[in-house]
Amino acid sequence: MHATQRSVAIFIFFFFFASSQLTSALLTQPRRDKQRPPPAPHSISLLSTDYLTDQSAYVGLGDGVGSVIAVGDFTTDRYTDLLVIPHSKIMRSVRVLAWNHHTFSFTRVSCPANSSYRSTFSLNALSSAPPDSKIVSAALFDADSDGFLDALLSIRLPDGSHFGVILRGNGLGCLQLDSVLPGLTPQLVIMDANDDMRSDIFFISDQSERVFYINQPSGQFTRKVWTPDPPLHLCTPTRQESSNAFVDINGDCEPDLVISSSCGLEVWFNQGLHKRSFSRWVYGQQHFAKDLHDFTNTSGAGDSAPMLVLNASVWNPHNGDGQATFADFNADGSIDIAVANPVTRQVRISYNLRRPYVEKKLCSVDSSWHFQTRVALSDIHVSDTAFGDMRLRSRIRTGDFNYDGKLDLLLVDGDSGTLSLFLAKSAGSNAMWYPRPGKPVERILFPITGRLENGGSPTTKSLLYTKFSEGPLLYSIEDPIAASFIDLDENGRQHILVSQAHGTRLIWNSYQDKEDAVYFKATGVNAAHSSWRSTKDGSQAFSPLPGNTFKVSYGGRFGRETHTCTQCPQTGVLSLQSCSCLFGITRIANYIEEMAMGGSGGVRTWTNLMPNALAVIWPQGRRPQGGVKWKVSYLSKGRDGQMKRIVFVLCVTLVMLFFAILYIHTVEGREANAEKLDFGYT
Repeated sequence: MHATQRSVAIFIFFFFFASSQLTSALLTQPRRDKQRPPPAPHSISLLSTDYLTDQSAYVGLGDGVGSVIAVGDFTTDRYTDLLVIPHSKIMRSVRVLAWNHHTFSFTRVSCPANSSYRSTFSLNALSSAPPDSKIVSAALFDADSDGFLDALLSIRLPDGSHFGVILRGNGLGCLQLDSVLPGLTPQLVIMDANDDMRSDIFFISDQSERVFYINQPSGQFTRKVWTPDPPLHLCTPTRQESSNAFVDINGDCEPDLVISSSCGLEVWFNQGLHKRSFSRWVYGQQHFAKDLHDFTNTSGAGDSAPMLVLNASVWNPHNGDGQATFADFNADGSIDIAVANPVTRQVRISYNLRRPYVEKKLCSVDSSWHFQTRVALSDIHVSDTAFGDMRLRSRIRTGDFNYDGKLDLLLVDGDSGTLSLFLAKSAGSNAMWYPRPGKPVERILFPITGRLENGGSPTTKSLLYTKFSEGPLLYSIEDPIAASFIDLDENGRQHILVSQAHGTRLIWNSYQDKEDAVYFKATGVNAAHSSWRSTKDGSQAFSPLPGNTFKVSYGGRFGRETHTCTQCPQTGVLSLQSCSCLFGITRIANYIEEMAMGGSGGVRTWTNLMPNALAVIWPQGRRPQGGVKWKVSYLSKGRDGQMKRIVFVLCVTLVMLFFAILYIHTVEGREANAEKLDFGYT
C-alpha cells in the first residue's frame, strides 16, 4: 500500500472512531431539562444539596397573580397553562395564565379587541348571578370537540343552590361565555357516558340526584336524571365528602364510574363499546334490579355484574374519611385507592390485587381481583383546607417526584399547616407489614403484589415511604390550599404547584437519584372534528378525553414491569391535574415493549415505543365494520437537541468521507497515469 493510501486509511479510521464516540456520548449522556431557570435571589443554588427552590418570581407567579384552580393547555402549544381566580376572597372571576416556552414564564393572554372572547371572565356578566354568588369549582374539557380546551365552572348562589357555565376557548387562552347548565354542583366528573368520544358530565345535584349532562353532536347538553332501582335507591350520594371518579377499577382498560354514597364506594362497570358504555342507564333502558350484583358484597372482587359496592375498609363516609385518590401506587398495573382520615390520623391504601398481567393481555380481567387495605402512614393529620369560605376535604396528591416508577405522596399536614412530601422507595422483598408504635411516621412498611411463582400465591415486596427532608423550602410554605405535581415544560420532570389564598407558587424540582431514569407520556384525544386541520408545521390542536386508560409494559431489571394510568380520573374541586399520563421508568432494558389504551372506541395496543417522548392517540373516525381507526403522533422532546447534533455529526461524516474517497480516487488515478508513462503504455 502506498504511503498516501495508508495515511488516508488511518485518517478515515480515526475519523469514524471519533464520530462514533461522539454519537455514543450524545446518546448516553444523562437527560437534562431543556431550560432550567437560574436560582432566584432569595433561593439556594440549584447546584447545592437543596433540590427544591422557589422559582415563583422567575416564572411570573407569586403573590397577587391569583389562586390556581385548574391546569391544562389553553393555547394549543402542548404546554401546561393555568386557570386562576384573581381574588380568592371574592371568587367571582377567572383568567388564563399562559406558559411561554421561550421566555420560560407565565403571562396573561391578550385577546382581540373586536372579538367576543375575553382574557378574564367575571360573574358580573351574568344577570343570573347576584353579587354574593361565587365560583366554587372548575373543570377543563373540550365541550364542542374542536380541539380547543374549554372551562366548566360551578357557581354557588346566595341561597346555597348551584348552576354551571361553559366558557369556550379559542385556542389562544381567551374565553367566551357559551351556555348555562342549571343545577350543576362542584361534585362533578367529566366522562364519556355513551361511548361517542365526547365529554359528558356526571354530577350529584343539590337534591342528591344522580344527573348526567349528555354532550350532543350539536354541542348542546341534554339533562338526564338517573334513578337506580331498589335497593340502591337507599344509597344517598355524598356531597361534601365526594369521591366520584371515572377510572378503570377491574383492569380491563375501560374506565368505570365510581360514586361515593352512604353505602360506600359504588363501582359501576363500563360495559364497553359493544354495549354503548353507560347509555342504557342514562336513557332508562336498564332495569337494575334484574341483574344487579348483591350490593352488600364486601369483598370488592369479581366482574360478573354491572356494579358492586366496596366495603367500608376501602372508604367509609361515616368515620371521617376524606376524598379518595385513585392511582397505581404499587406499580403493578392496577388502580389502587388511597384515603386520608383526619380523625384516626392515618393514610390507608387499598391495593388492587390480581394475577400479574402477561404479554399481549394487558387489558384482561382477573376474576379473582380484590382489594386489600393497609395503613400506609400513621400519626399524621391530613387536614381539610379553606378555599374562600368553602371547606375542602382532606386529599392526597400523587406524582412521580423522582420518576423512579413509584408514586410519591403530597399532602397538607394539619399539625404544621404546611406541605409534606413522602417518597416511595424499595425496602427489599418478603418484608412483613406491621404498624410500629412509637416509631417515626417516616418509616412505615406496606406490601406490594409481586409475581406469581409456579402459579402459587403472590409474593410480597415492600416499599418504604420516607419523608423528603432535603427540601426545607417545601415545609416553609404557609397556608397552602392545595398542591399538585406538574410537568411544566413537557420534559418529564414534575415540579410542585402550590395554590394559596393570596397567590400561586412554583417549587422547582431538580432532584434525581438515578441517572438512568427516563419517562414516557401518553394522551388519548377526544372525538375527531371537521375543524381539526394540520397547520404548516403539521401540528394539530387536541384536548385529552378524561377516562382514557393507558397501560405500559417493558423489561426491567427484575423482569417485566407493568404500569397503568387513567386520564383525569377526578375532575371536581381543585383537582389540579393535567390529563396526560406520565410514567417514570428506571433501568429499562430497551424500549416500551407494549402500550395499551382503552376507553371510548374500545381497546387498542401498540408495540416498541421509545421512552422520553409523548405519544398522542388520535381517533380518525369509526370503521364500517365497527371500532375506531387510530393515528399515533409520536413527539420526542427530551432529546431533540441531542438528535439534531447527532444528525449533524453523521452528515458531516458522510461529506468528509465523500471527499476522502474522491481524494483517494484522484491520487490513485494520477499514480496509474504516471506508471503508464514510465512503462511506455499508451
